[in-house]
Amino acid sequence: NVPAFLTNMRSGSFSSWTEAGNFGYDILTRFVPTFDYRRGLLYLDASPFAHAPPKNRAGFIAEKTRPADFVVAMVAPNSPASRSGIADGDRIVTIDGKPASRFSYGDLYALVTARSGSRLTLGIVRRGKSQLVHLTLR
Repeated sequence: NVPAFLTNMRSGSFSSWTEAGNFGYDILTRFVPTFDYRRGLLYLDASPFAHAPPKNRAGFIAEKTRPADFVVAMVAPNSPASRSGIADGDRIVTIDGKPASRFSYGDLYALVTARSGSRLTLGIVRRGKSQLVHLTLR
């Protein structure tokens, strides 16, 4: 019962004509992987420590491809991110007034999965123009 956000991107690192999406962290944290390199197999055994992943309460997914910023890869419809005007391809350059270079992907993940009602201020750049965006997580 893990929500999946699939993309129909035509360019960028999440675009692919052979794959519908990448479940990654939210799924893999529920398993203990065993790689059989010789046979080219991956075994996934249920983890005794598995727990439901925290909910993304901001409604966007971003990737860190360079140290200086995050690039928004997907915005969920009717989410705090979409209502605030965040769009695919936006570059997040500041988070709560601090440079994005000081944040890892894990740091951003912790912020977007914080408790409902938490506020987040992002400095974004779109087509060379900067703006501040305020989100209230739900």
